[in-house]
Amino acid sequence: MTAIKIGQREENTGKQIVVISFSERYLLTALFEGIDN
Repeated sequence: MTAIKIGQREENTGKQIVVISFSERYLLTALFEGIDN
């Protein structure tokens, strides 16, 4: 289920839905330097 669908549920009205990032966009940055696959 997507975060959008969860956020649209009536019981979540007015709540902030937080989604975990799996870091794919950061793999080529200095954040992951020195980490081997």
